[in-house]
Amino acid sequence: MTWKPIIVQLPMAGPQTIHGPYAALIALLIDWPERRSAHHRAAKMCSAALDSKCLESEAREAFQAAVMQAGIGVPLKSRVGAKRARHSKLVSG
Repeated sequence: MTWKPIIVQLPMAGPQTIHGPYAALIALLIDWPERRSAHHRAAKMCSAALDSKCLESEAREAFQAAVMQAGIGVPLKSRVGAKRARHSKLVSG
């Protein structure tokens, strides 16, 4: 199974689409609002997925739990706005 993208609202970076364990691990290590149990498990699982020691689907599940615990998931109705915000950032530099 491939990693289905997860959109999150990070404190400094704003809305981000996370496409895999590498991007998830970067978000977890650099711009995560709170480091609690789900955060630590997700970081371990994403790292393990990058080393082929666990499935990406398991890492994604752990990351999703961390997103929910931190309350930074972007609701489905807001996803179009997140895409527009990211696009305008890229265009405006």
